[in-house]
Amino acid sequence: DKNKRAALNRGGLESLVRLSDSRNEDISQTSLMVLCNICSLKGYETKFVEHSVLPRLKRHLTSGRLNSRRYVTIAICNLTSQFSINDHIARQINIVTWIEMTNDADVECRVHATMVLGNLAAEE
Repeated sequence: DKNKRAALNRGGLESLVRLSDSRNEDISQTSLMVLCNICSLKGYETKFVEHSVLPRLKRHLTSGRLNSRRYVTIAICNLTSQFSINDHIARQINIVTWIEMTNDADVECRVHATMVLGNLAAEE
């Protein structure tokens, strides 16, 4: 956690988001995997709002790249479990998107999309 926090505080989030848009599938997926891990850090979820990360991640939800969709659904699931930015998440990534994701061909995407919906509905 200490290394993740240091990376975030030194501009790592912006770099990872840029790398997630790479045409190189390995680079893109690796950066999404790291972003997914960072989303579990409590207290840093507002950085995803401050740096307009959510609209850029949303593009990966409709990607033909299975792992990209998986990492983004897991990342958003991690963020919504912290509740503090759920209103913002619901505005940035429409509820209909999550309902559609519950019909994804991949079971892992379906499960995490369902959890996102549950987290958004159960907001404190």
